[in-house]
Amino acid sequence: MAKRGNNMTWEVKIKHQEEQSISKWSGGTTTELALYPPSSSYKGRNFLWRISTAIVEDAKSTFTNLPAYNRIIMPLRGDTLKLHHQNHYDKELHSLETDSFHGSWTTISEGKVQDFNLIFTDDCGGCIHGYRIKKNLTINTNLTSLSGTGEVVTMSLYIVGGAVNVVIPKQNNNLKLVDGDFVTFTGNVTDKLLIVIKKIEDAGEEAIVVCSTIRYSNRKGEKNGL
Repeated sequence: MAKRGNNMTWEVKIKHQEEQSISKWSGGTTTELALYPPSSSYKGRNFLWRISTAIVEDAKSTFTNLPAYNRIIMPLRGDTLKLHHQNHYDKELHSLETDSFHGSWTTISEGKVQDFNLIFTDDCGGCIHGYRIKKNLTINTNLTSLSGTGEVVTMSLYIVGGAVNVVIPKQNNNLKLVDGDFVTFTGNVTDKLLIVIKKIEDAGEEAIVVCSTIRYSNRKGEKNGL
């Protein structure tokens, strides 16, 4: 839990690729990266928010119906992702582009991709940004600009491809993250979080960093974060 004032600290948790749980869905496989509250379940549809990445193996697939949730999706690797939201609109997404839509919509996708997903209820606020790391990247967010009424914020980083060092200067955190690693930072919406990401030059492959941010209220009896 984050502390208020000058001595504020952000709770940091890393989930390496080998610690992540993979399951099947109708169009391929999905990896659940984070779910809140931790006592909830995706199958039970009793969660506030969920972060995941999926491999779409079928050339054409239909998304799971989630009538109580908003969705944001971003393709990471693979084909162009074509989305058909029945009775709404069509959209074509290239790598690191996003689409936001309601989980109650009938959505059909075309394209074999790896994608990144954020799902959350109406009382939460969330966003996703993707970055190709050529050298250094500084993320300095205004968390109060997020929609939602909650006082808790979880920011996450998901690494695709190469390796990076992630630094939180005010906390002296220095993390080396590689392809498939996932890290969360949980604090208060009024606290400031500065993150510096540095590409490790000898890692070879291009590094992509996906940054998701979710604002929410902690449920009674549940700890903040994951």
